[in-house]
Amino acid sequence: FRDLDLTMIQFSAAGLSIGLGARRVFALLLSRFSLDGYLCDPERRGSGLSPTGSVGSGGGGSPTSYGSSSGWINPPRMQDPDHASALTECFFSTLCILITELPSPPPSSATDHTALRCNMKRELLHALAAEPRSHSEAMAAVSGAVTRRDETDSGAGSGDADSPASFRAVFADVLNEVGKQKSQGSRSTGAPTYELKAEASDEYDPTFFHLRRHEHQHAMDTVARLRRQKLSPPGSPRAGGNSKCLPLVTPPPSSHPRFVSCRLLLHLPVMDASIRRALLFALTGGNWLPPDEPSRSLSDDEADDDDEILPTRSGSELSTSAGASPDSTPRPSPRRSYESRRRVYQRSSSSSFVKPKRGGSSLSDFGDPFSPDTVAASSVSFLEVLQILTLQVHTLEECASLHHTHALDEESRALSAGLSINSYLGRLVFTPTSLVDAWALRCAPDGPLPSKGSGANRGSVLGLLIALYEHRADHGGGGFDKGGDSGNADEGHGGARALAADGLKWLLRFVDSLVGGASSVGAAYQCASSGVRYQSTSERASTSTPGIGS
Repeated sequence: FRDLDLTMIQFSAAGLSIGLGARRVFALLLSRFSLDGYLCDPERRGSGLSPTGSVGSGGGGSPTSYGSSSGWINPPRMQDPDHASALTECFFSTLCILITELPSPPPSSATDHTALRCNMKRELLHALAAEPRSHSEAMAAVSGAVTRRDETDSGAGSGDADSPASFRAVFADVLNEVGKQKSQGSRSTGAPTYELKAEASDEYDPTFFHLRRHEHQHAMDTVARLRRQKLSPPGSPRAGGNSKCLPLVTPPPSSHPRFVSCRLLLHLPVMDASIRRALLFALTGGNWLPPDEPSRSLSDDEADDDDEILPTRSGSELSTSAGASPDSTPRPSPRRSYESRRRVYQRSSSSSFVKPKRGGSSLSDFGDPFSPDTVAASSVSFLEVLQILTLQVHTLEECASLHHTHALDEESRALSAGLSINSYLGRLVFTPTSLVDAWALRCAPDGPLPSKGSGANRGSVLGLLIALYEHRADHGGGGFDKGGDSGNADEGHGGARALAADGLKWLLRFVDSLVGGASSVGAAYQCASSGVRYQSTSERASTSTPGIGS
């Protein structure tokens, strides 16, 4: 019944003047997961901004200039501080399932078994990714993709069990396509087992809903290893930044025409706001609000716990704390003891967000100030968010053409007509008003995080992704100054981190190709996967003409 429940939600999200439509279904899902106030752009008190960042009525303040005393509006409290993080992960996983697991297209003829083969391949691939299986176990694993009607119709009209239309013949073909027999020792007497081929590892889906959580953990370790084998065969090591990489997920399977408009969920403005907030949560190491600039010393009760009082430092002093200023003398930089920071955190973590003490407005009041080390040490996963962003890429052209090919309702038609490569890039760099001048998102020396680029629009989806890539230890090779290849840096840290590292690198390459002038999503896709940067016609002509530019 779980699959049927999902189908009903998909049917409603597809709209077509019958269902609720993508926007209303998204709002209901957000409410159902109790994430109202969490997965939206942060709002400042007195700013007159709505949760999505638009100017509302009755704010009384300027939306572009905030006083130092204007704090952030806290999200609603939950009984357990960890619930919001867990619910966010489930929310994005559910969205991935709704977008990907749509009903298959209708068969074109009585002998068309394309949908059966596709569903069987998807089930078998994930079953083998979780663990090697015998022939009978593999057959049982694919039963979830096959109905009685499929099994009966596949053998209709032929008494030969090995005919192309036979269910067993289709299964044998699929097993040969995605699996291989696992080598066994000479003394083994058990039934032969099959494991996943490296060539099929790129079709793995981290949110596939017929695997349990612990099965996905094993599967991601296996898939990360197989993808490295696929991209780097023996004798051809990866070549640093020019190495090949794969997207986190491949394009979703073809769907029934009645349900394809459900994928407009991915391109709603509220979806972009949810992604920004989730990426901010990952960047700050688990804080729902941007850390404010530290501006005061420790209180008296905290001073008793430390050997020295941490002096008050301005934003400019923080930006140069990594090295001595030319006109200053070296000074000791005492750090609060771990036990002191732990006690302060325990006293103030009774809600779903870190609550500053009275008189303070900074999340860094409970520990060291927000810095690149904070980002590098963050263990907050954004795998599901990265999958949503990758699915946006895969469905962009399909959703942009729906208003030409489908009879959509007015709201869905307007959303589809507004989609294009330019609008997609505009969504990626859009920064909500509340985050334009947030101290934590400023580029050094005005803020805490340096950047190899301009550091502009860091409050946007693209800006947050770049900051995560530059500073996360499991995505940028261990910090801003260490660099390195993200894919290799994650070896030994788990399959999920390795997949996310390559997926993030692929996504940034894709965007770079679009900005560089790629004419289509497909062209940018190829450049991102191959590691060869896109060159315009003029650039290719200049490089191929001897002596030009010299």
